[in-house]
Amino acid sequence: MKLIHLVGRNFRCLQEIMLSLSSLTVLIGENDAGKSSCLDLLDLCLSGSRPDERDFYRDQNDAKADTVEAELVFSVEDTD
Repeated sequence: MKLIHLVGRNFRCLQEIMLSLSSLTVLIGENDAGKSSCLDLLDLCLSGSRPDERDFYRDQNDAKADTVEAELVFSVEDTD
């Protein structure tokens, strides 16, 4: 089973993110670009945890999002 697509909304600094993943995916970017937030969202989903207060996206007016959403799409090979 392989994760092939990740969509997230309203998680920390990520208002919306869509990633298509391959066998090797490397996250590269400036500091505070959201690389760790992307991985933390994935960890949150796979661990079955719930987001806490600091995980909700806040806009420039400090208005907090009502929900955090994530969608993970997996592919399953016949050999899995």
